[in-house]
Amino acid sequence: MTNLKIILEIIRHEMTNRADICLFLEPYTGMWKAYAQSAVNLKGLMPTLEYEKSELVFSDVSFCLPGVTVTIEQLDNRGLIQFCTLVSDNYIRLCVRN
Repeated sequence: MTNLKIILEIIRHEMTNRADICLFLEPYTGMWKAYAQSAVNLKGLMPTLEYEKSELVFSDVSFCLPGVTVTIEQLDNRGLIQFCTLVSDNYIRLCVRN
């Protein structure tokens, strides 16, 4: 998935998101990032995570979104890994709703 497709997927999803948690792989760090409402939802489950501004860049266009960064190990330690679905190589959906 190209950077532009990832950015568009994040923005498209987060515009209407209320309860989902979508995590996208940061290609250079190997960390997983939740943006916008996904970040709020994840922080509700993991209050110790810190909000940070995330700049998403594609060519000459950039977007700043609030986000939180998490590792697979952190998800596993909180017992959340069992609720994760790998959607693609760089996209995980975490679903803990009934």
